[in-house]
Amino acid sequence: MPHSSANGGLHNHRPNALQLLLTHGRPGSVIEFLDATGPLTDPVAHKRLGAGGRGHRDAHPGGGPIEQVAGLDGEVR
Repeated sequence: MPHSSANGGLHNHRPNALQLLLTHGRPGSVIEFLDATGPLTDPVAHKRLGAGGRGHRDAHPGGGPIEQVAGLDGEVR
C-alpha cells in the first residue's frame, strides 16, 4: 500500500509525555486535527477508550490498520 508522510508536530517537554501519531485517510488533511491539538496538549487526564483501536485486528491478521500505522513509526522518528 503506497503511503507518504509529512513530519510536523507539537512537542511536550514533560519527561513522562507519550508520543501520539495522528494519521488521516484519503482524501484528508492534517487540518482535520487542528481542533484536537489544543485539548491533546493540555496537561489533563484523558479517558482511555474501549479497545484502544484494536477492535478490527482479527479481521485483518498481520495487515490491519494497527500494523499499517505501526510500520510508519520508523519514518516519523
